[in-house]
Amino acid sequence: MKINVLYQSDDNYALVGLNSIVSLIENNQHYKQINIFYISDNITSDNQQKMLRIVKAYSYVKLIFIDADRYVKRLKELNVSSWNNRIVTWCKLLAIADIDIEENMLLYINPHTIINNKLDSLFEVNLGDSVMACVADLSIRERNVVIGHTAFDEYYNCGLMLINYAVWKKEKLTEYCIDRLKIKSDYPIVDQDFCNDVFFGRIQKLPFDTFVFDTLYTIKFSSLFLKVMNLNADNYYSIKEVKSGLVSPKIVYSTFRGTGNPWEVANKAPLKNLWNKYMVDIEMDRRPNSKTFFKRQLYTFFPTIILIGRRISERIKYYKISKR
Repeated sequence: MKINVLYQSDDNYALVGLNSIVSLIENNQHYKQINIFYISDNITSDNQQKMLRIVKAYSYVKLIFIDADRYVKRLKELNVSSWNNRIVTWCKLLAIADIDIEENMLLYINPHTIINNKLDSLFEVNLGDSVMACVADLSIRERNVVIGHTAFDEYYNCGLMLINYAVWKKEKLTEYCIDRLKIKSDYPIVDQDFCNDVFFGRIQKLPFDTFVFDTLYTIKFSSLFLKVMNLNADNYYSIKEVKSGLVSPKIVYSTFRGTGNPWEVANKAPLKNLWNKYMVDIEMDRRPNSKTFFKRQLYTFFPTIILIGRRISERIKYYKISKR
């Protein structure tokens, strides 16, 4: 069986993405072929060669770089919102239709991830006429008002997107995305808000263990976190699903880094050992960001107080928005 996987990043996260790729390959050696498409936003030639050199050791894996320049140019014309002053996160939505594959599914994975298991169950999902399948996001649902939805509506994380490639091509969804961005492009959580808005009702929910967030709250304070954030079986997952999913997650995602990036030395991410496991042959700068030292200390010593404070402030914020 052949699978097709899509990544994207700028040079800052190229080697972090390589770590994810190595974990993907190591845990999925039973596939006949793995095609990895990597949208490169100015990844240096040196880092591209590092990535190709490591992947070359696996005869059944092909790494194909896609230059992001033309997508970035078009996205700037559409005046899309940025994330950390970058717009590369949007590129995948324009690039999907240009990827030439015969299979009906394309799996997008954020580079800040570790693939911890076989991906068979993902590629066996029946997408029907859904545009994609994702896991539910762990944000408070009151913020749905930002995209014109209600607190009772589902909201998904787009760090993992099992894309229905056949439907995407048939319905010309890249063109549809461009048309919608001409109408509205200022989404706060960029392409994630956009997908939850324009593909509302056509995103299928994946099991919790498919894509687990490596955060202090979801791992060590899961019960408290769900209670404080008002997340439950209806709008997220049940506590039973969360607890069982943490035992053997298929993909681990570093999305919240209050305790440091898991690939950095001296970080306190709950599942940091998974990142270390696949870094043996990857030469990268693992020094922690000195600017985040104070933040890391706060989250280390006062995690529950910060969680509750954040929840209260966000509830007030989104309540005000809903009343406008």
